Amino acid sequence: MTVELLCGILSGSAWGPHIRSWQETDNYSEANLGQFFMALDPGAFGAGFPGRVQQMMDEHRSMDPVSFIMTLFKSTIQYVENALLILGIVHILGNHVEDCGK
Repeated sequence: MTVELLCGILSGSAWGPHIRSWQETDNYSEANLGQFFMALDPGAFGAGFPGRVQQMMDEHRSMDPVSFIMTLFKSTIQYVENALLILGIVHILGNHVEDCGK
């Protein structure tokens, strides 16, 4: 959803279901795809950035592959839940997950 917001909606380009299929050959139309570039200064977020990144890399490199994948999976789920919470629809997902478990 973040990509849709930054690359599509913010740039005035097509987004989501409004992007034409890459296989579409009938009535050729422009793809109208947007791009978004962001430059961040890690120093603006606090001191010690290189050390924190190095610690993260060291921890990930020392994990067995299954633990690493599960760490990424849990981070992704947490990100999605936070995004849904911000949008005010997290309760819909919760109810759906509960219903699927019945």
